[in-house]
Amino acid sequence: MSETIRSALREESTNIVKFNEALSDIIDESMQNGLFQSRFNPQHIASVLVGIYFNALITWSSAETKEDLKEIFHPQFEIVWEGIAAQ
Repeated sequence: MSETIRSALREESTNIVKFNEALSDIIDESMQNGLFQSRFNPQHIASVLVGIYFNALITWSSAETKEDLKEIFHPQFEIVWEGIAAQ
């Protein structure tokens, strides 16, 4: 399994970087426009969110579950988001 993941990541690393950068830009722009507040760096927030996404994707693809990918991702996102959002 780990070799499969490593191989896939090597092949998709450019897309992962682009995804991370795009998300970081969206977060940064939202923060600058006052739509979103956080004490954390936009790049770090994006990195964590991308990590959650890929964790959900790996869980979904490797588990014998009928859960939709969104059903796996959303609770993980909510848990982390509460720690990222400004209080």
